[in-house]
Parts: sequence; structure tokens; C-alpha cells
Amino acid sequence: MILNPITDIIVWNSNLRQIVVLRMDSLLVGILGSYVAKYHAGIFNKYKSQLGIIGLCFITFLTIQFFSFSIEGVYFSVFYPVLFSVFVLLVFPYIMSYRFSQKATHVMGFISKSSYVVYLSHLPILNLMTYYLSEKVNHPVLLVIPWLFVTFGLSYLIHMYFEKPIMDLR
Repeated sequence: MILNPITDIIVWNSNLRQIVVLRMDSLLVGILGSYVAKYHAGIFNKYKSQLGIIGLCFITFLTIQFFSFSIEGVYFSVFYPVLFSVFVLLVFPYIMSYRFSQKATHVMGFISKSSYVVYLSHLPILNLMTYYLSEKVNHPVLLVIPWLFVTFGLSYLIHMYFEKPIMDLR
């Protein structure tokens, strides 16, 4: 399988605009989830395990699908991000009911604080890694682990040495 990195600035700009539009769909899924959690909490609490299993199964399926097929066409540009958001939402009731250790809570707090940097940096990092490593890697899934390390490592540095100092000035 050949991954197609975004190398043209026109394609890059159009893809960034598409991401913003698709992000709105994700936000609406989050708003729907917040509404259900607040006004119909019993549904989430009653079915949290089943919803979590369904969500994890489909997240796994969608992730494998993303790295196994050509990511062109209406499905991957319109339906895939919305489906992914819905399945992530299904996992939330279980995660919210779980009692995490102090260290895990600290890690999740950091991830939530640096999530905007991760959001901004993940696509350029993925495209650079795809461009330089796609022919050297046997399977695209093998790019995921280094991509996660680079994305979170760079996001940590940007958050700690750029974003946080600026936020502290407020």
C-alpha cells in the first residue's frame, strides 16, 4: 500500500479547511454526548460496559481500515471522522466511571492541557513521516507508534516551553 502525503500547498490548504468542517461534526457529537450524560445519565450508566466494548471494537476496526485502504473518496472525507467521533463517545461512559490512580489522572490532565498542540501538530507530523518513511516501512500500522511518540513528544515541548509560558502570562 502506498500512502499519499500532502505535498502540495493547495491540497494542504483544502485539507485543512476540510478538517475544520469535520471538527464541527465532532464537536456536535460531543455536545450530543454531553446532553445525554447530563439529562439521561441513566442510559450511559446502565449500558457503559456494552457501549465501551462496542466503541473500542469499532475504533479498532476504523483504525485498521484507515491504515489499510486508500483514504480517498466520500467515505474517508465525510463519514469516517463522524463515525470515529461517535465510537469514541461510546467509550466515554466507561472511562468516566472508572477510578484512575493519581499518576494516571496526572497524565490525563497533561494530555488534556496539551491536546490543542497535539491537534495542530499531528497532521503535519503524519505527513512528514509518511513522506519520508512510507517506502521503508512494510506496513503502515508500523508508522503509528513512532508517529505517536513524535507527536506527543513535540507537543510536550511546545506546550511546556511555548504555550504554557504564554498562558501563565494571563
